[in-house]
Amino acid sequence: MTNVDSIYINSKYPVTIHRIEQYVKNKEAKDRFIVDKDMTLSKCPKYRQTGLTWKFPGSLATRSKFECFQEGNQLCKGVTTGNETGKCVVTMEGNNLIHRRVVNASNNGVEFFYCYLDKATPQRALTYNVDWRNSSAIPRKGVPPELLFPVIQPKTGIVSPPTAKTSAAQHLTAPEISFEE
Repeated sequence: MTNVDSIYINSKYPVTIHRIEQYVKNKEAKDRFIVDKDMTLSKCPKYRQTGLTWKFPGSLATRSKFECFQEGNQLCKGVTTGNETGKCVVTMEGNNLIHRRVVNASNNGVEFFYCYLDKATPQRALTYNVDWRNSSAIPRKGVPPELLFPVIQPKTGIVSPPTAKTSAAQHLTAPEISFEE
């Protein structure tokens, strides 16, 4: 496959396979999510709470249709840098918006968390599958921030702490697909 930056699979929850940002062919495209090489879209967190990140080009004015869901239930719609009820809180990084969300397990299985740039274009989605089956209760003092949003060590590029994958998460992750450069 050539000149393809993402693949959409129509299913109960949106499944998309995204080219890692450094290999994206059309970086001028605005209707896309930015997937950095350290992002893991299949997660098996230590605790029943984890952090998820969506990064995409745009501004507050151009992303009014951005919305996020947990298992089909809307979490937020529209974007804000403040604390407007029902809107997705974002930060600005250059010409990109970043939505970070702390999510909690609502069951003891695998859950899907996804955001659309615009629900009218479902192929413009980014989905996380989170396998909670081996997760422990949230500690009384809360989940340490470095477990919610791991920090990348600048000199080594190592993500700390490493994330584990269970067999269920591996089955839910698309098979390795190579893209021609």
